[in-house]
Amino acid sequence: MANEGMTISQKGVTLVKQFEGLRLTAYQDSAGVWTIGYGHTKGGYAGMSITQAQAEAFLKEDLLTHASGISKYVKVQLNQNQFDALASFHFNLGPNILYNSALLSYLNSQQWQAAATEMKRYVYSNGQILQGLVNRRAAEAALFLEAPFPSRPCKVKVGNIVLLSGGAKITSPWSSNEPIPANRVNQYYKVEEIHTLNSKWESSEYEVLISSNETSYRKWIYEQDLSLAPAAKFNVGLKVRLSTAATNASIHWSRRVLEKKYLGQEYTISQVAPTAESRSPYQYLISSPTLGNLWVLEQDLMDRTIWFITNEPFMNQGHNQNPEVKNGTLYKTIINDIPLESGAKSMAEFVRQNTWPMLTNGNVFLIEYPTHLMVKVVGIKPEWTDYMTSECLRLTKGQIPTYNERDMKVVPQADKKYNWVEIDNLPKDWQAISNRLRGNLREKFCQYFLSTRVSYGKQSDGKFYLQIINIENNERAVELATKLKRWFPGDTNAYTNAQVFLQK
Repeated sequence: MANEGMTISQKGVTLVKQFEGLRLTAYQDSAGVWTIGYGHTKGGYAGMSITQAQAEAFLKEDLLTHASGISKYVKVQLNQNQFDALASFHFNLGPNILYNSALLSYLNSQQWQAAATEMKRYVYSNGQILQGLVNRRAAEAALFLEAPFPSRPCKVKVGNIVLLSGGAKITSPWSSNEPIPANRVNQYYKVEEIHTLNSKWESSEYEVLISSNETSYRKWIYEQDLSLAPAAKFNVGLKVRLSTAATNASIHWSRRVLEKKYLGQEYTISQVAPTAESRSPYQYLISSPTLGNLWVLEQDLMDRTIWFITNEPFMNQGHNQNPEVKNGTLYKTIINDIPLESGAKSMAEFVRQNTWPMLTNGNVFLIEYPTHLMVKVVGIKPEWTDYMTSECLRLTKGQIPTYNERDMKVVPQADKKYNWVEIDNLPKDWQAISNRLRGNLREKFCQYFLSTRVSYGKQSDGKFYLQIINIENNERAVELATKLKRWFPGDTNAYTNAQVFLQK
């Protein structure tokens, strides 16, 4: 319902008091009705007297009654000044004055000027024009047409996290529009209080008290210099890592740079909470099995969700350049007699997607995350890991002298037989350098890579085959063949069951 819950403001109360006047003993008004206090008529009688506190209580009760009467009849939304003017009008003329009236018709069709003019016609008592009513109607009509201030709600609310823009000023009642120091702007703060200004200043109708969780900085700021913090960048459950200069969130402990042991871990976000620290509007509770829980700031987190991967054999083994190695110590598993190339291709794609963690995929490739780049060297045998890690660092610093070696990490593969070296936290604007680094590493290490790959081809009889080659031992070859038989049972189809062969 329009206007439901609206109440008369102090401006409206002052208007009613001005024209009703205060009488602490009962009197008869121009219509002969016994009246007391601020125009209160309910229960009045000759000789009645009250205190000023009782008069205020009667007025409050009467205004609530008249406010509900406005909501009952007026079906369009009124601003505060319109509501206050009608409350005074309603208070003076009775609860049913709007019913089936021309004034009500103007109100519900939002003809505001016509409504104000119509209000001025209600100046008669017992057939006579009373100057007091003329004056009152003029004041009510003027208030009805007056643009309200503030004209809208404040764009921020108490408890919001807000960004303080550059060029912001402290509100004039406190320091004559003094500019905010440069080291305090473009940072996040929490809204403590909101006050209406006495008059509009530029585009601001409110002043806002902001404070920081990190420092004691606390100032009144014009509303126009604040903007709501964006939504949190990271969600609960996301895998993240910490940047090299990460600190803990000072709202929980004294702010300090985290030790190196925290930086190489992958964490899971378990909780997100708003904060007002420096350049972070949110703090995150992150956890890992080895280091437990830690509160950190948004500015220190990096998303581990892969945004883009270069088209490398690691993820697209159909383009793997490593040929089948015929040395009598490696194995392959093959499905023959697939009737259509499209079937062989789709089978190969399925196998690549579902077996790559089991394969030896030695290569160097580039990953792009939302916030940074990473070069990853994969498929490194344990006995070569130390050497290749040192070479990775040497070649990286050759391209990027300022690279922080704390961002380089050795990660065991799932089967523990091979390792990865991650060259992490490369700036996104260094993509050309990162690609050059990737090329240098591939050239340096190609002799140490042996990539198992999935491929398909055409047989001499026109049918097609699917094969996995360069498998390191018979046990792994049998394991892969078992998976292929389960996925593609040859006994009930046109093609054969997967078979294992030595690569001679």
